[in-house]
Amino acid sequence: MLTTYSLQATLLPSPSNILVSSTFLTSFNDITVIVLTIVALVLFKSKLRWRKLKVDLFSRMGIGVACAVISAFFAINMETARKADFKDHNGNASLSVFILLPQYALVGAGEIMTLVSGMEMAFLGAPRGLRCTALGLFWTATGLGYFAAFGVLAFVNKYEKGMK
Repeated sequence: MLTTYSLQATLLPSPSNILVSSTFLTSFNDITVIVLTIVALVLFKSKLRWRKLKVDLFSRMGIGVACAVISAFFAINMETARKADFKDHNGNASLSVFILLPQYALVGAGEIMTLVSGMEMAFLGAPRGLRCTALGLFWTATGLGYFAAFGVLAFVNKYEKGMK
């Protein structure tokens, strides 16, 4: 998702006195991940348990997936607005690059809720002697998912070139 968002960021201008690149927005995602990790740990570990409310791992993963889906809808709406803006201004964008910040924040929140809960489930669900192996398998599965996504992307690009 972040690759698509970075591509959107390269097509939008930044305010005249501020130099903003797509790398800045990616670092905004990283900052969101760091801050929300702390917030999630404080919220889920202390505040909710203190009030006898327990949010299980699958619920947290569901919240994370929902954040990612909402982020994708933000991206779709922003891309539609960007294309209309390009058409209205003869190829010059008037929207600011900062319009992308909500979708970066939401995808960061989705990463936190999904990945941290997945690692916690892999660690706590494994027997004591196999916890490191379980986390290694978790990250291997994540890497294979990214690898498969690149394969799908290559297939789509090849298919699109064949259509032209």
